[in-house]
Amino acid sequence: MKRKLALYRNTLNEWFELNKSERNGSLVLIAFIVLMIVYNFVSPYIFRSSTFDNSRQTEEIKNWLAIAKEDSNEPSRYHSLIPEKDVNPTRQLFKFNPNNASNEALLKLGFTQGNIESLRKYQAKGGTFKIKNDFSKMYFITEDVFQELYPYINLPEKIEYATKEYGQNQNDASPFIESEKTNYKRFDYSNLVVEINSADTTELKKIKGIGSFTAKNIIRLREHLGGFTSIDQLSGVYPLNKDKLDSMRPNLMVDIGLMQRININEVSAEQLSKHPYLSSAQAKSLVAYRTMHGNFKQVEDIKKSALIDQKTYDKVKDYLRVN
Repeated sequence: MKRKLALYRNTLNEWFELNKSERNGSLVLIAFIVLMIVYNFVSPYIFRSSTFDNSRQTEEIKNWLAIAKEDSNEPSRYHSLIPEKDVNPTRQLFKFNPNNASNEALLKLGFTQGNIESLRKYQAKGGTFKIKNDFSKMYFITEDVFQELYPYINLPEKIEYATKEYGQNQNDASPFIESEKTNYKRFDYSNLVVEINSADTTELKKIKGIGSFTAKNIIRLREHLGGFTSIDQLSGVYPLNKDKLDSMRPNLMVDIGLMQRININEVSAEQLSKHPYLSSAQAKSLVAYRTMHGNFKQVEDIKKSALIDQKTYDKVKDYLRVN
């Protein structure tokens, strides 16, 4: 028994027998482990996290917000660029004419002071509203507001213009009025209406705002199109724009019976491509479709061509015919 114990002891001594370098390394390892254990235990007390004091910053933010709120109550010089929120959802609805409605009436209708100021600036520059839809062009008139106000806007939905003939008999109204101060006659534009599908440059120049250059451009476009279907087409004539056109609109009219329509069952691709509303590719596609499928039975059939979209069709349909 004693022999066995001595044998086991000798065996253990052999296993754990270390030289000097191994003992030093073991001591360093043990010391490191002990230090890590102590560090994990005491570090929460030594390196205690500090709470950031943001009370000063919070106070500064509160002051800034107070100043911003105070500034927002003052009228902004940019109010005409930024639509204001409708602050009066319980607007009172009644008949009104935006051309002469008072500030009090506009306030009752739910418009803000900034809206009214913008309207007055527009009117001061000569802006007027001739039909209901004109009022919707003001920046602060949203689609919802316009739809709500539409039945109450005391303006026509559209303006019909009729031809007038002058000088046929003595009872006709004269297109000239005499000045009481200088005793000379000046042209009375309010009694003038020019039909733009038949007028020459001389007649067109009678319209205030149309000179020789503009009159020639109008006739040039008319010849390319084959006539006008709407007065609005003149807005594409240089140097006219929408505002100028609106000012002369009461003096213009269109007789669509004078238009020249193209027979799409007989025209060549080259001739059809000359129309401003059709590209060369679209013209070729229409002729190719006609060649493959036979004559068009109605103008709407041109939409069967892959290159004719709805927008193109709406623009060109009045210039085409099938017989």
